[in-house]
Amino acid sequence: MKTTLSLLSIGLVVLCGCSGGSGGTSGGGLTGNGNDGSAQLTAMLGGATFTVRSGFGRIEKDGSIDVILSSAAGACDAVTRQRFPAGETLLQAYRLVGSAPGPFTTDEIKYATIAASCPSGQPVEGALIAKKGRATMSNVTLSSVTSTLIEGQLTAIFDDGSSVKGSFSVPICAATDSENATCQ
Repeated sequence: MKTTLSLLSIGLVVLCGCSGGSGGTSGGGLTGNGNDGSAQLTAMLGGATFTVRSGFGRIEKDGSIDVILSSAAGACDAVTRQRFPAGETLLQAYRLVGSAPGPFTTDEIKYATIAASCPSGQPVEGALIAKKGRATMSNVTLSSVTSTLIEGQLTAIFDDGSSVKGSFSVPICAATDSENATCQ
């Protein structure tokens, strides 16, 4: 998912589909194909409530871990296809290093919201990223990392004043990296 998530480095954070509000909680039992994971988060990203509908994790070749949470269903499928819904918000924690159970360190926690007007087939970059932020403070603890599941807790405050706090449980996704993400 560094594919779209890597878009963060060009101004995109893979997170979209937020609705307005003040605070919010995402409950377990995420929608999608039944393998989308679950989350209990209180999150405001870019001034909107972030409700998690899917997510996944990846264990990189160097042993670091990536965790991606999305406001749209089917995050793993979207990354695999490199096609993301307009309005989707993605929260990405990359290169998590540590030993489960326990604290993990990273300097790469970001979020991005794809513009609601993103035309199908257009590259997700530049002006098609409606909102984005990079964590200035974070705390990540992973309670369990297996070949099929990553569970943990995340707290982060972003450079735009956004914040997220809560727990997650996401399946492993084998999607490969790419820099060719487009709107669906």
